[in-house]
Amino acid sequence: MNIPRHVNPTKEIAIAPYNFVPLPEKIVTIDPDTLPDQDRYHPELHSGTIECVITTASPIYVRAPLTPEEFERQERGEDDQAPWRERVRNKPDFFSIDPDKTPRIPGSSLRGMLRQLVEIISYSKVQWVSDQLLVYRAVGDTTTHGKKYRDRIMREDARLPNRSGKMAWHYTPLVRAGYIKEDRGEFFIRPAREIGGTTFARIQSDSIPENLPQIPGCKNASTIYFQPGQYDYQDVRGGFLRIRYAEVIQVSATPAAELIKGALVRSGPMASKRSEAVIYPPDDQAELIYIPDDLIAAYRDQISQEQENLLGKGGVLRDGQPVFYLMENGQLVFFGHTMMMRLPYLHTPIDFVPNELRREEDLDLAEAIFGYSKSQGEGKARAYASRIFVCDALLEPGQSDIWLAAEPVVPKILGSPKPTTFQHYLTQRTPDPQERDRNGNPKLVRERNDYTDPTTSVIRGHKLYWHKGEITVADIQEALDKLHDERGREKEHDTQHTQMRPVAAGVRFRWRIHFENLSKEELGALLWALTLPGEAGREYRHSIGMGKPYGMGAIKIDVNLLLEDREQRYAQLFDGENWQEGKTTATDRIPAFVDAFDLFILSRIGAAQHKSLAEVERIQMLLCMLEWPGPDKALTRYMEIERQDPSIRQGKINEYKDRPVLPDPLHVDPAGRTRSSPARRPPAAKGAELSRPASIDEVSKGMYLEGKVLRVETGRVVVEILGHEASITRDRLNPPARDLADMEARFPVGKTIRAWVVGFNKQGRLQLTMRKQ
Repeated sequence: MNIPRHVNPTKEIAIAPYNFVPLPEKIVTIDPDTLPDQDRYHPELHSGTIECVITTASPIYVRAPLTPEEFERQERGEDDQAPWRERVRNKPDFFSIDPDKTPRIPGSSLRGMLRQLVEIISYSKVQWVSDQLLVYRAVGDTTTHGKKYRDRIMREDARLPNRSGKMAWHYTPLVRAGYIKEDRGEFFIRPAREIGGTTFARIQSDSIPENLPQIPGCKNASTIYFQPGQYDYQDVRGGFLRIRYAEVIQVSATPAAELIKGALVRSGPMASKRSEAVIYPPDDQAELIYIPDDLIAAYRDQISQEQENLLGKGGVLRDGQPVFYLMENGQLVFFGHTMMMRLPYLHTPIDFVPNELRREEDLDLAEAIFGYSKSQGEGKARAYASRIFVCDALLEPGQSDIWLAAEPVVPKILGSPKPTTFQHYLTQRTPDPQERDRNGNPKLVRERNDYTDPTTSVIRGHKLYWHKGEITVADIQEALDKLHDERGREKEHDTQHTQMRPVAAGVRFRWRIHFENLSKEELGALLWALTLPGEAGREYRHSIGMGKPYGMGAIKIDVNLLLEDREQRYAQLFDGENWQEGKTTATDRIPAFVDAFDLFILSRIGAAQHKSLAEVERIQMLLCMLEWPGPDKALTRYMEIERQDPSIRQGKINEYKDRPVLPDPLHVDPAGRTRSSPARRPPAAKGAELSRPASIDEVSKGMYLEGKVLRVETGRVVVEILGHEASITRDRLNPPARDLADMEARFPVGKTIRAWVVGFNKQGRLQLTMRKQ
């Protein structure tokens, strides 16, 4: 199957604490008739126990369950007015089931971790993908995504002269206005009356009368009396654009002759906004527009804290609330409190998984091991019980100092991008800017695949988080000034923060997995997921629990395999002074089971030329994500809307601007090195040998040299080579640096780097590049 492949960016490169293992090219399926009957043990198959020791490599946290009383308290809303630290949802306790609150890792979390890995390595189906509508807004977006948004909101009429005689694009808004009507739990839109070809007008902010009476129940809307002008094209952005709308020419806070009663709607603060909308009165003769449940759910899901502050809880979903809405082909598309509203994409995320990778009737290896229940079929094709049983991981006795901190930790708020960040979550064909416009003329154009066309893009795959090595409380804890008000007191009604009590790194848990009637390939899949047999000399860690973007949740698993002989178990009652369990240690057979699984998958995916699954590029990406201690932390942080950057005039930069694309895991840190592994060479350096001149006088252009970072200056990194200073300018770094802060984070003093010689400048300083010439 030909799946759209992701093209890695080379110019505008995104960073994130997560990345993706790509979709499989095909699904390895199992015939349900080959599954063993579950009313007996089969001697040719394998049953037994996998005993594991889990050692936390970084702090881990799994939140404790609620007691029945706590659950009832939350359901009754009694938490709403309590100080935030006392609210049930902010309960800091680690998962436990005993009165002493002894921490344990729940088997459900460990089972989920295992299943995800087995699904990836066994080329199982990709079916756990959302089918919910995603909504978006792209008013000022400079990519092709922004143009598609504006084409839905406004119709491009023509390019004609403006009032000054200069050519300008003319647009007509396609959005209309109306009022929410609630009837027995269902929602409708009553259209506003159309006057002169439109249902709303614009009023200059400085023309709005004071003391307008608020419309009952509507926080952002007031009654106003007005006279609209002609519905015609008006200059926008100094005449660069002309948009068709009616302008309010007369206004009053009280009724007056010739004035129409309408609703002034405030859309919220915005730096350059100079006007608000006035919606015409309801059209009592118009047919009500029904709002389907899926649009209601999509609207509720996108309500932000800012919208609640402006509109109240539930947003616009209240009787009488003025709204804007968009119709396409006679169907309601979406609605909101502003003309430039969020819109639902034409497709949901599940549409971007090819049907061949998610057919319910197909049976994959993960389902065969973990069990399944399908909506159709008979016998084993319909349902089958799990053949593995995952226990809780229990704290090993006798350990002290198991907690990361004596008091609960309040973690930093992370601005996590959602799946609507399509430049991360969908494969991209043209991640770098294209220097042409729609007519082929020279112009910088950024093309992006969004949730518009599932034939040109697919989801990036299984989402995993990078490890970040050693983590301290300081890496997690929120700054105190963000928890306090201007008087230095803690904010009692904080709705953004939570608290947790993580287990520290270096704490051990004992864990068991029981299995029954597994084939050697199935047992090999389970053992592969537990042992992570990657490249020799590299270390790998699993991830569990909350806080993964901070670097939390890393665990090391040591495995001991016990196989059970059922005939031996029942041949005699005792084994010396113990019960006869028929179990023998078979840890030395783990590689053989893993090899059997490798060969099975390689043969089924047409990759028999490889010696092991770890040689397949897709699995290399998985192992890269699990490698310990992980890439340079500066490359695995969240981007920021206001990232401090003293090298630019504004002093800060929006890192999401222009929607930079996230590279695949193998291209996140191609020139870096992990702290416990040999240096990784950038792809361009393959085959390049390190040059070893005896002195600076022997250095020549094209040599590949090693040096240590001395300092970072604006626009360059200064490196020591053979006792002399050398420079790598910002544009010669690989990958390119976004700003000075990015350079400082990626190139700490003392870091060893490798680069090619470009030459010497006029001052005799050596000039280097990390991009092969």
